[in-house]
Amino acid sequence: MPEPAAQNQTQRQQPGQANQRGGAQAGQTPGAGGAQGQQQPQAPAAPGGGGLTQPLFSGDHVLETVLTANVMLNEGARGPSVRAIQQFLVASGLNLGRAGADGQWGPATTKALKTWQGAHGVPSTGAFGKLTLQAMEKEPPMQAPPAAEAQQPPVMDQTQVAQQANRAQAAPSTQGGAAAQAGQGGGGAAAGAPGSKNGGLPGDFQKVWDAHPHNYQKDGSQNTSSEKMSEWLGFDPAVYQNTCAIRLSTMFNQLGGDYKITKEKAVAAGIPAGRVAFSKKTGWYYILSAKEAWTYVSAHFGQPHQSWPQGKRFKTEDEFKTTFDSDIEPAVSGKRGIVAFDKIFGYGGTGHVDVFDGMQLSDANNWYPCQQLKVWYI
Repeated sequence: MPEPAAQNQTQRQQPGQANQRGGAQAGQTPGAGGAQGQQQPQAPAAPGGGGLTQPLFSGDHVLETVLTANVMLNEGARGPSVRAIQQFLVASGLNLGRAGADGQWGPATTKALKTWQGAHGVPSTGAFGKLTLQAMEKEPPMQAPPAAEAQQPPVMDQTQVAQQANRAQAAPSTQGGAAAQAGQGGGGAAAGAPGSKNGGLPGDFQKVWDAHPHNYQKDGSQNTSSEKMSEWLGFDPAVYQNTCAIRLSTMFNQLGGDYKITKEKAVAAGIPAGRVAFSKKTGWYYILSAKEAWTYVSAHFGQPHQSWPQGKRFKTEDEFKTTFDSDIEPAVSGKRGIVAFDKIFGYGGTGHVDVFDGMQLSDANNWYPCQQLKVWYI
């Protein structure tokens, strides 16, 4: 059942505000947030006073209010209570991105909380209410992680932060042997980059799917809007309204290591240097158009395993649909990977890039009619 619909409280606490400090601060004793002059209670009572027993939460009067008055905290909240929740998530092995436990609730905190909720039998709403707090109270005592870890966790762990509810929409499918079977189906197959498995793409599709910010507008839990993406990166949302290439770039960056996009790698793929965007907020580079994104994938991970039609382009939407029903869907169904839609009919952009799990895209449950379709299997 969903958490009770209650008052949405946005915290505006100042760092030194009285009775708002839980035991979450580094070096702070568990009783630091209790009432003045009150001795530290002994277990099983709350170490900081009140009804909360988690060291990170005890003594925090805002979180006490969540427990007793059904107040909800969610994206946009800020203050010590948010920092305590973030530190709990980091201590649980989740990653909040470069900002870490900064006390400001942004999209990364929402995604991390949804992941935690889904793994602990709590509705994955991304909001922090009584049910979530009670579930966290049942966990072994969590201490604030080291400052360096709380502020900037390893990039590779960011695939844990992303999702959450992303996965909830995707039905399980059979992944095995997708690349090896790429030639079986309607389109021509490419072997991928010489000497590399799957053309050098990651072998774990789950990490790919989770690292890709979804834009499934029919499900609010999976709809990270273009405006939110721009806000997260510090880009002007009026300029970056079509963000599929930015989302794919985010996926590669969050996978970390050699998958991270650099300006040099983008230029080597034939993308003009002036077209490679840099975010001061994340410290990462981003590709801006769908065509440039699939050009980058082809340059660094090999040609598509399959594409339709061979040696030409679909001239009409009906022609695409006929081939889709007879050849494309049977070949793609049950497989996973990256897909490029080159020149979608009725759409003015260069196309669309996305990740797919069978017939499910990250932003839709149908495939777009286009002049040419390319897939890279994982």
